Amino acid sequence: CMKADAGTVDCLVKNRFGEARTTCRIEVINTSELGNR
Repeated sequence: CMKADAGTVDCLVKNRFGEARTTCRIEVINTSELGNR
Protein backbone atom coordinates (compact mmCIF):
# COMPACT_ATOMS: atom_id res chain seq x y z
CA CYS A 1 0.00 0.00 0.00
CA MET A 2 2.71 2.48 1.02
CA LYS A 3 4.74 1.63 -2.06
CA ALA A 4 1.75 2.23 -4.35
CA ASP A 5 0.92 5.48 -2.54
CA ALA A 6 4.49 6.70 -2.90
CA GLY A 7 4.40 5.86 -6.61
CA THR A 8 1.13 7.74 -7.02
CA VAL A 9 2.53 10.77 -5.21
CA ASP A 10 5.68 10.67 -7.33
CA CYS A 11 3.50 10.36 -10.41
CA LEU A 12 1.42 13.40 -9.43
CA VAL A 13 4.53 15.43 -8.62
CA LYS A 14 6.18 14.48 -11.91
CA ASN A 15 2.96 15.20 -13.77
CA ARG A 16 2.79 18.63 -12.14
CA PHE A 17 6.29 19.33 -13.42
CA GLY A 18 5.29 17.88 -16.78
CA GLU A 19 7.78 15.02 -16.65
CA ALA A 20 7.59 11.26 -17.10
CA ARG A 21 3.89 11.29 -17.89
CA THR A 22 4.19 7.96 -19.71
CA THR A 23 6.10 6.43 -16.81
CA CYS A 24 3.35 7.57 -14.49
CA ARG A 25 0.76 5.87 -16.66
CA ILE A 26 2.77 2.63 -16.78
CA GLU A 27 3.24 2.75 -13.00
CA VAL A 28 -0.49 3.18 -12.46
CA ILE A 29 -1.26 0.26 -14.79
CA ASN A 30 1.30 -1.94 -13.03
CA THR A 31 -0.14 -1.03 -9.64
CA SER A 32 -3.66 -1.87 -10.83
CA GLU A 33 -2.49 -5.24 -12.13
CA LEU A 34 -0.81 -6.04 -8.80
CA GLY A 35 -3.93 -4.93 -6.92
CA ASN A 36 -6.14 -7.20 -9.02
CA ARG A 37 -3.78 -10.10 -8.38
